[in-house]
Amino acid sequence: MAAPVAAIIQAAQQAAQAVFSGISTYLQGKAQSSYYKGLAGTYDTNAYINDLATARQAAYVNEAGASQVHNLREQSQQTEGSIRAAMAAQGMDSGSGSAQAVLSSTERAYREDEALLRAQAEQQAFEINKQGALESANLRSQARQARISAKMAKAQAKFNILGTILTGAAQTGGTIFQGLQNQK
Repeated sequence: MAAPVAAIIQAAQQAAQAVFSGISTYLQGKAQSSYYKGLAGTYDTNAYINDLATARQAAYVNEAGASQVHNLREQSQQTEGSIRAAMAAQGMDSGSGSAQAVLSSTERAYREDEALLRAQAEQQAFEINKQGALESANLRSQARQARISAKMAKAQAKFNILGTILTGAAQTGGTIFQGLQNQK
């Protein structure tokens, strides 16, 4: 009679151990799922911050380009004024053919420089936006991957608890069966 009682006690211990082990496994899976969800949130936040930083950086480049164009335009006007003053000092008519050609050539050169400055600023802003969009897309992709990992961790936790309980039940049943066999 002592063998079945010992077997029942041992079986109860195994069952309790299986339940606690199953709960522990499940909680670990839930913790891992929460970690991945938090990681996904971090990636999303970083993508948002990257979008803002990219927009600000591109706007700064465009503003710097506009400032350079403005400074060049002022320099152009000063140069034109200096040329007109020099022509007037020499008694030349600034509306005459050769004088007008010099002024037109100077103005055309400044306009070309302005166009070049604008194009460079636009190209640089485009590159900044392109790189920023790529970085943000990568961060959002990592966020999606982390969310998938969170779902997988949660599902795995459910399978693990089921497996642990089934294994514990099998061991408990084996212990009880062994105790009954020893009684005979």
